[in-house]
Amino acid sequence: MKCPACRETMAIIEYRSIELDYCVKCMGVWFDQSEIDLLLKTAATFTDGMIPVFKKLTTQINEDVRPCPLCKKTMHKVSLGGSKTVLDQCPDGEGIWFDAGELAASIAAVAGANQEPVLTLLREFLGAAINVPEK
Repeated sequence: MKCPACRETMAIIEYRSIELDYCVKCMGVWFDQSEIDLLLKTAATFTDGMIPVFKKLTTQINEDVRPCPLCKKTMHKVSLGGSKTVLDQCPDGEGIWFDAGELAASIAAVAGANQEPVLTLLREFLGAAINVPEK
């Protein structure tokens, strides 16, 4: 699979039954929708059936549009919960692209979430590659 940001071939990384595509050049991460759901469920981040909401951004974003690495359609610019971080989401719901550092920033910005379990899991999974700060 090609990185939607820099077009390099991505590496497949698997950890605790979660498989994702990681770009070793730009350090971006692609999660298929089922993989991000599994990550959040595995880390028990959200309680009481709370589901993270990716909101489509309607204002002009000064960022290049990117093709979905699966369906090749132009991805939507979205944010997770109250995060100001701009992410790329497949218009057909195939998955979400996180540039380097955006995954941790998005999780940290979600109100009402117990963030530490998912940040710990991300540190174990990808470590410094996704710039997850240590406590």
